[in-house]
This record gives sequence, structure tokens and C-alpha cells, in this order.
Amino acid sequence: MAQEGICIDDENENIIFTNEAFARSLGYQREELIGKNIFEIVCEEDKEKLREESRKRKRGKASRYELRFVARDGSIKTFIVSAIPLYKDGKFIGSLSVNLDITERKKAEEEVKRMLEKEKEFKRWTAHYFFNPICIAKGHLSILMEEVPEKYSKRIQKALHAIERVEKVVYNIVTRGEIKE
Repeated sequence: MAQEGICIDDENENIIFTNEAFARSLGYQREELIGKNIFEIVCEEDKEKLREESRKRKRGKASRYELRFVARDGSIKTFIVSAIPLYKDGKFIGSLSVNLDITERKKAEEEVKRMLEKEKEFKRWTAHYFFNPICIAKGHLSILMEEVPEKYSKRIQKALHAIERVEKVVYNIVTRGEIKE
């Protein structure tokens, strides 16, 4: 399991301490992060969220949120940030955050979403490609049954029954993901 990153920033969001785990997860040496403003390494789209969370801490509130950082190589890393305000003599002096890198988990979640969407699409097309010809075959056999001598109608009835069984199986595949009647 990955070690959680720790970061301490001052009242102006300048990093004054970070552990190796946080620096390493972003591809930096600790010394490279010390002195940087936290906004320099936060993803552009998440800067407003960080501003709001920083305002909360300045009002004395701890918070937990998801935040994306830009790693040294330009890749985006997603973290769960648990941050608390720091005080000295009753005055706000900064924040301490524990940062858990969930980038791989987020990628896995996206892959699951993609696969579920693919499964839905498969079911949609399966329904279309099977139900369409099944409907046509049933329709033609029903019409044919009315036009043929009675001695052939039993055979047509058996064919209709077999088609209805296939229809039930396809329906169960599409709606329940099960191969059964």
C-alpha cells in the first residue's frame, strides 16, 4: 500500500514541509516542493475548489476532498486530501494535509465505466440483431400457418415454439445477462 503524502503550507499556501511520499508521488524531490505555492502544482480546473477549501480552513474548518495535481512529468494525479487548519497563539498559520494518491483507483473506475457502457452497447445491438429477425420469422410463420393444410400446421407450431424459446433466451441475455429460458 502506498504511503500517504504529508504537506504543510503556510497562511499563503506556500509549502513549508512535505514528506518523501508526497514529493515522490508527484515526481519531485522534497526540496523542489519546499517554497512552491501549492497552486503551482494543482490542476488548473481544480484551483477554484482549492481556493474554497483554503477559505474554509482559514475559518477553522477541516475538510476532505478530491484534488488533482500536475506531476513533474505533466501527468495528472488524483488525491484524496484531508486537511486541517494550523494555529499558533490563536492565529491561523497554515494547513496540514494528508494526501492519498488515488490515481490508479480513478483509472480503474473509469475503465469499469467504459466496460459497463460497452456491455450496454453490446446488449442493445444483441437485442436489435436477434429480435428483428425473430419477429420477422414469427410473423411469416404465423401467416403461413393460416395458409397451409392442417397437417403442416403442427410443424409450423413447433418451429414457432422453438423461435419463442430463442426469443426468451435472448431477452434474458439482454435484460439479466443470463443464458436461460
